[in-house]
Amino acid sequence: VVLLVRGSGKDNIVAMVALVMLALLFTVINPLLLYRKAARQIKRTPAFQKPLTYELMEEGLACSQEGERVVSEWENVVLIRETRISLILYFGAANAVVLPKAEFPGQVGEVKEMLRRKCPDLAKKLK
Repeated sequence: VVLLVRGSGKDNIVAMVALVMLALLFTVINPLLLYRKAARQIKRTPAFQKPLTYELMEEGLACSQEGERVVSEWENVVLIRETRISLILYFGAANAVVLPKAEFPGQVGEVKEMLRRKCPDLAKKLK
């Protein structure tokens, strides 16, 4: 892209086409392929086909699916972020729980209050 902007390959049509193809590969084609691959993985993974139930408890965040239950303790939360549509609890660099606000519309304030109580240092930036 930088070479295109600077005018490199202006006189050489083959170089110009190659640069355009390279730019398209990284800005359009690759993201589409990644999206398709992720969608296919979600469809093929049985765990993603069944609903998860989250419960905020005094001990931590409980996650259950088909009779299996795991409780992640509040001490293990390393980061809390709030977006316009969700609350995101990070339990490490590669493990996060996204709680869509639409799933608990009348309780968003209560959930944020519990997060402030259980993770006071991390919940400071909640709106």
